[in-house]
Amino acid sequence: MTVNSSVTPAVSISASDNNICAGTNVTFTASPTNEGSSPTYQWQLNGSNVGASSTTYSNSGLADGDIVSCVLTSSETCTSTNPVTSNNITMIVNATVTPTISITVTDSSICTGAIVTFTANGTNGGSTPTYQWKLNGTNVGVSSTTYSNSSLTNGDIVSCMLTSSETCITSSTANSNNITMTVNTIPSSPTTNDEDACYGSTIPSLTSTGTNIEWYNNSSLTNLVNTGNTYATGQTNAGTYTYYVIENNNGCKSSAVTATLTITQAITPIINYDWTCGSGSVTLTASGQGTIYWYTSLTGGTPIDSGSAFNTPVINYTTNYYAESNLNGCVSNSRGLGLAIVYHQPTANFSYTANILDVSFTNNSTNSDTYFWDFGDNSTSNAINPLHTYAQEQVYNVMLVAENPCYVDTIYKIVDLSPVGMFAVSGNNDIVIYPNPAKTYLQIKSSSNNILNIDIYNIYGQKIKQLKLDNTKAVIDIKTLSKGVYLIKLQTAKGTLIKKIIKE
Repeated sequence: MTVNSSVTPAVSISASDNNICAGTNVTFTASPTNEGSSPTYQWQLNGSNVGASSTTYSNSGLADGDIVSCVLTSSETCTSTNPVTSNNITMIVNATVTPTISITVTDSSICTGAIVTFTANGTNGGSTPTYQWKLNGTNVGVSSTTYSNSSLTNGDIVSCMLTSSETCITSSTANSNNITMTVNTIPSSPTTNDEDACYGSTIPSLTSTGTNIEWYNNSSLTNLVNTGNTYATGQTNAGTYTYYVIENNNGCKSSAVTATLTITQAITPIINYDWTCGSGSVTLTASGQGTIYWYTSLTGGTPIDSGSAFNTPVINYTTNYYAESNLNGCVSNSRGLGLAIVYHQPTANFSYTANILDVSFTNNSTNSDTYFWDFGDNSTSNAINPLHTYAQEQVYNVMLVAENPCYVDTIYKIVDLSPVGMFAVSGNNDIVIYPNPAKTYLQIKSSSNNILNIDIYNIYGQKIKQLKLDNTKAVIDIKTLSKGVYLIKLQTAKGTLIKKIIKE
């Protein structure tokens, strides 16, 4: 008898790669022991029999998670276990992806010298992708998702190539879309004209050369007020108006230049009057703008002089002169009036009407402009035609001073408010009183009637001196009288006479 010892068959399998890309052909290899001389191999995929009886099994259609194993049937006679199953190999199958890339730009239409940034957006680039930027097909920049350039010219083409770091890819590189740049030149500054106009006249429009002209009223160019080569500003008030003008080429703006509208208003001159004492020449001065021109008429006429000061010819009476301002060719709307005043000797005079104690004075003075009244009762006034109320019915000596800057004249008049009959005059008396004014003595002579009584009154109607006589002449001592105006009352057989005397 031949007794064979019992053996235990075994099998293990390995794979050329268990982490693969979809579609990769993988070869599995069985390594048996105690398989005998004619073993059989049954490969299994997810528990289902596949392949042929061979120590190898290949598959290019594996899916992620597929499990591959092998069942060995040994040809040995004496086996402890038969058949036997190998270890399992679980496949990791990665899907195959296609990298893509697209690029964008901050602005594809720019001005010369503007900096623009291109940005790449890639897919399936892996953890360490690389980027190759291209300008007109030539490599530029660095490996980055962005690329910036400030030197682009019109028509430049920018693109980017992505190299993916993924393992399972249809292609390792991807090319982006092309971006064709529009680069607009910055235009030269336009040429503008400043305009001047006079207030109240037709205001001209501002003009500029160039194309696509824009007008702004602020230097920061934020407030657009007009477009085109001509701008009617609508301004009418005097002043200086500055506008900022540019040429715009598809958003590319030239440097701004200014255009100024100046509306000038010449102000009517203010003239200081001047005067002369008697005939003579005076100097009138005017404050105004620009050049001052002098005229003899309010409107029209030919200038007789120019300058801020004007020396008149010799004048005999007060004369009106006129001045206008001429500022940058703009004439004031009206002429200022200047008085060249000639002062002559005034003549003081007045009349009055009385209503009991209320007296209305009428000033009849000539060649005067200021007045001083003394009403004889310690009251005064500077009015031209004053109304004064007295306290008592009596005689008052009223003084009026009429003056101008050169001369003065004074007049005294008696205002008789005494009761009726106090100083009544009757008869035809041929009486002479002299000297008048007098300082020491008064002499009185009557050619036909004896003088019976002489009474002297002050301006308040108070009797201050009395003399009785019966003669055709008399001498009265007045040395003790104060200076001023007095009334002397002379009584004769034929009647009574009242006259004014002045004590010097």
